[in-house]
This record gives sequence, C-alpha cells and structure tokens, in this order.
Amino acid sequence: MILALSSTSRPQGYGDALISLQAAQLHLRVDPGTEEDELIEALRDAAVQAVEDHCHIRLLFQDGLVACFPGFGKGMRVGVGPVSTVLVTRISYIGADGVAVELAEGDWTVGVDGVLYPAARKNWPCGGPVTVTFGAGYAAGECPAPLIAAAKIVLGYLFDMRSLPAEDQGAALPVAVDLLCSRYVQPVI
Repeated sequence: MILALSSTSRPQGYGDALISLQAAQLHLRVDPGTEEDELIEALRDAAVQAVEDHCHIRLLFQDGLVACFPGFGKGMRVGVGPVSTVLVTRISYIGADGVAVELAEGDWTVGVDGVLYPAARKNWPCGGPVTVTFGAGYAAGECPAPLIAAAKIVLGYLFDMRSLPAEDQGAALPVAVDLLCSRYVQPVI
C-alpha cells in the first residue's frame, strides 16, 4: 500500500534532549562558548534527523505525525516507529459521497508488526483517501545508546566535512552508522 508521510518539524529542543550542546562539543573536542555553538546545534539536529530518516523512527516521542494512504487495505503501516511506540490517535477518510468521515476511537488496532487493522468484529469502510494521525518515538531517556552513538558519528562527519565543496563530500553515511542502526531500522511498505 502506498504511503505518503507528511513532513513534520521536530519540536524546539528536540535534538538537545538527545545530545546536549555540551555533549556535542565534548564529542567534537570543541571548547564550550565558541562562535561555532550555533553551527554545532544545527549539525547535531541534522545528525539526529539523518539517523531518524535512515531508521524510519523517532528517537524521541513526537505527536501529530500524519500518514496518508489512497484507501483502506492490507499493509497500512504508518512508516515511522519504533513499532512498539506507535500510538494512533485519529483515522479519517473521504467517504463515497465525498464527505470527510472520522472513525471512532476503538475501531482500529495496531498490530505487533506495526500494521493498522480493523478492531475485532470490525471491517474497514469503503472510501477514498485515508489520513492517519499518530505519535511515535522513544520516551525521554529511553532511546537506545547505539542510536545516540550513530547520531554522534554523523555529527562528527558533518562537522569534519563542513568546509569541503559538495563534490568532495561522500553522499553515504559512514559505515559505522549502518552497523549501529541495523537492529532499529523499521520496514516501510
């Protein structure tokens, strides 16, 4: 089933809650209070997002994410995890008459595989485009250490490459990031 995941910006302080400026400076071996603090914060946020995008997860819980599907069907997976943290708060669709309809809470369930299913003794209605509003991500302080380490590696890579022309930079993430993230990558179908 085709999925369109609406891009959402991370809340203020999102990256800092995972890797503080002080931890980033320590990792980069940069003295605190330099003119590069803003750059380090921006690169840290980009590194966190790179790991999230690579794994299809949120490193911290984030509400208000939106996934859109062309219709109800098998294989409706919201595309962001970790699966065990997905909390669907709303499902709406366009009915056959062209009017928006919202499903009642309890009309759906999220399987252990991260796929949306109709609740017991329920069926998906017939209808057009489906919009799923949900939250996903690890609770504060629960993000696995390998994912934080991967974000720090990406941060170091971005910081080291900040002055190189684009044609001299590799497009791929460092191999250590793949290795650290491999257990956490969520499938997107």
